[in-house]
Amino acid sequence: MTEDLKLHVYVAAVVLARVSSFLAVVPVLSALRVPPLVRAHLALVLSLTLAVSLYPSIVSVVTKAAGGDLIALVSAEVVKGLLLGFLVRLFFLALAFAGDFVGQLAGYTVMMTPGAMEGEPATPLANLLVMFAAVVFFLQDLHLLLIEKLTASYIALPPGAGLDRFQSFDQLASALVTAFLTALQISAPFVIYAMVCNIVLGLANRLVPQVPIQLVSAPLMMLGGLFVAMFTLGLAAQVFLGSLADWMSAN
Repeated sequence: MTEDLKLHVYVAAVVLARVSSFLAVVPVLSALRVPPLVRAHLALVLSLTLAVSLYPSIVSVVTKAAGGDLIALVSAEVVKGLLLGFLVRLFFLALAFAGDFVGQLAGYTVMMTPGAMEGEPATPLANLLVMFAAVVFFLQDLHLLLIEKLTASYIALPPGAGLDRFQSFDQLASALVTAFLTALQISAPFVIYAMVCNIVLGLANRLVPQVPIQLVSAPLMMLGGLFVAMFTLGLAAQVFLGSLADWMSAN
């Protein structure tokens, strides 16, 4: 193998380290229902594509690292990819948390099913919300924004450069705040609905103690929760994806 070809292989390996770790944790693409072979092929295609365009800018760093620090360089790229993917993943984790929360408010905790993304137990409303958001995520071409963010990371975090701890914590705090506020916005209609229902059912229990409110309240809460979800599901996905797109564009 010639030195020039070996250098091209090293550059591709460095790019593959960040891309593969990014795809390993980024939402939707890292879900259990996505076959690992699909992720591996996607990582390989993206890496080869980016390696061609990034070769002139990172070849000098790879050349210096080829003498003995290549493993350290690849390890640093893996950490950067995991950080970038985890920041985006926080939004879908917040969405799943909001879905579980509204499912508990509507009384769906007795109907736990495997989660849509992670596989852990989740309420049907949470799975419906996450799956709907994932479908709209691809329909709105936000996966292209993910690739754009990954490409832009080579300018903000070039290979060979260390992570700025203050900048990393600032991005983490920004993602946490934005994701938490988005989860609050999504769950707000269900919180209001649960408060009104509990007040009405409590008054009914006081006024008509002969009626077994505990037996009647559960199906009424679940039915009402479905109606609220029917009218707010589209708006919730719009708010979530808009918040995610704005954050990725700003960071």
